[in-house]
Amino acid sequence: PECEETTRHLLTDYFQLHIKLADLYAAWSEKDGNFGRVAPLMPGVRILRQDPAENLFCFILSSNNNIARITGMTERLCRRYGRPVGELAGEQYFAFPDIASLAGEGVEQELRALGFGYRAKFVAASARQLLERCCGSTPVDAAAVQPSSSSSS
Repeated sequence: PECEETTRHLLTDYFQLHIKLADLYAAWSEKDGNFGRVAPLMPGVRILRQDPAENLFCFILSSNNNIARITGMTERLCRRYGRPVGELAGEQYFAFPDIASLAGEGVEQELRALGFGYRAKFVAASARQLLERCCGSTPVDAAAVQPSSSSSS
């Protein structure tokens, strides 16, 4: 019961389910005629409350890419650098990595080996810059920039 309530809260917040979608569609359609024309073809489109760092790194992965490849790279990134969060139907799932994990030594080379190509450089460099410039002193979640518990100090 408590776990279900926590899960319900997390999903409601992440998908912003408390916001009336019809109101958003009306506002977006009023501001953007193109959206108004295609909106009926895309019921359920929402803006996610995604962690800003996760959003940034996924944007970097999306450069000159298709959805299947972006999804695969994101999954490999999480599997390699994220912490395990659970298992469902025999499949292990991982959290998105914290910034410190992506800023470590050798990350660029490992990501290149995982098929990230030129994006590997941008992921590693962006993570290092985020840590250097805003470690806990900006809207970036301070907990997200802390090394994971499995890292050595």
